[in-house]
Amino acid sequence: MTPAVSSGVVDVRKRERGVMVFWFVLRSPSIFRFVEPVVERLRSEGHRVEVSFDLVDADDQPSHADIATQLDVEVSALALGDPSRRSSRRVLALRALASYATFYRRWPRVLRARWLDYFPAAIRRPLELMQRTGLHGVVDAPLTARLLRRIARHIPIPSAINAQMARVAPSVVVVSPAIFPDSREIDAMRAAQAAGIPSAALALSWDNLTTKGLFHAPPDRLYVWNDVQVREASQWHDIDPEIVDVVGAPAFDYLFEHGRELERGAFLETLGLARDGRYILYGVSSRLGLGVGGEVEIVRRLATAIRAHDWPGTTPVLLVRRHPGNEVGWANLDVPGVHVWADRGYPASDERRTVLYNGLVHADAIVGLNTSLFVDAAVVDRPAVALLLQGDRLAERTPSRLVHFESLVAAGFLETVDLPEDAVPVLARLAAGVDARSAERHAFVERFVRPCGLQRPAAHVLAERLASLG
Repeated sequence: MTPAVSSGVVDVRKRERGVMVFWFVLRSPSIFRFVEPVVERLRSEGHRVEVSFDLVDADDQPSHADIATQLDVEVSALALGDPSRRSSRRVLALRALASYATFYRRWPRVLRARWLDYFPAAIRRPLELMQRTGLHGVVDAPLTARLLRRIARHIPIPSAINAQMARVAPSVVVVSPAIFPDSREIDAMRAAQAAGIPSAALALSWDNLTTKGLFHAPPDRLYVWNDVQVREASQWHDIDPEIVDVVGAPAFDYLFEHGRELERGAFLETLGLARDGRYILYGVSSRLGLGVGGEVEIVRRLATAIRAHDWPGTTPVLLVRRHPGNEVGWANLDVPGVHVWADRGYPASDERRTVLYNGLVHADAIVGLNTSLFVDAAVVDRPAVALLLQGDRLAERTPSRLVHFESLVAAGFLETVDLPEDAVPVLARLAAGVDARSAERHAFVERFVRPCGLQRPAAHVLAERLASLG
């Protein structure tokens, strides 16, 4: 897919009174959904917006042209010069190594292994050997980590980014997520700071501060969802809490909107289920943890236990919602009582958001390992069961050992079980309407998703804070 780069370039924009220019520099189109309501709000207030992407996603993600047309914004590719040059590859490897050295002791094994994929073979193989032999202390010693971070913070800014920023002439530069070693949003932020232009970074998702890389330079302001992320920014990234603002989670604003619910029978028919049927929604997680196809076994075990249970009335179908990044093994799955949902994309359009909303509200309950779906379910007040897999042979690789998963469990709004088979009695109780955690869900949503007020969209809060920077 070829990016549709903006035309009509000018060196300086004559700004109308009170009108600001916001330059959003994002990793890829797939994450635009996290900031779309913020961009829409800024545009509705008369501000100008340009969005630049570092990477191009698969064909099922929104295209540059779609975003430009729907929101009346200019869209461009982030200008990096030649990213294939040896110097560019060295920059990415250095940043990856700085993150690896800093977080190695805090990451569980699954994250350490995943991070190795960011390195070229010449670096990855020695690191793998160090992991196996216990010599990793050579790399992750505190002094080594500090030295790598210092070097990474002083990498020259690509001249192409400086030139692009001069063309855009922004009032504020907004970057996200800025913590992957192979993305260059951080350089746009550094260019803004060097030019005296206010910069802001957005915590893209609740797992980003603990499962991804470092901020290789602190922004002028960092906007996060909640107080949990304020602590993570300080403890994991050494970012001064004084520059961190809590604004809530704009990506979940659509779940608070009225009028999205479809008639139940008609919706079930769109799923390929009986109008009077019932289902339990299983959310597949990403490949992180159990790997490609790793959850197929869990679904088989869970479906077998559901069929063996004595349900009052109709036995529910186990409806599997695939993760867009973990689709291997599901296409030909043939298990009695299991139905694989055709929709598997991110909620990146209004149609897909409505489909996911209804998939949640019409389910008896939600179960699985997908933490995003747990938060979705809490917002629409549907009960969810998290599989911890403790004591199971899959336990070493389970996502439940990750910090962001543990933080959701600690919030108290989820039912938790160890094994897939243990989930069935809990799901049966929830399906019968015996749900004791509704109050905890409401408290969690107010504290975690909309800490600035349940009736106030997080996108409006963030847009207001960004406008105050200019």
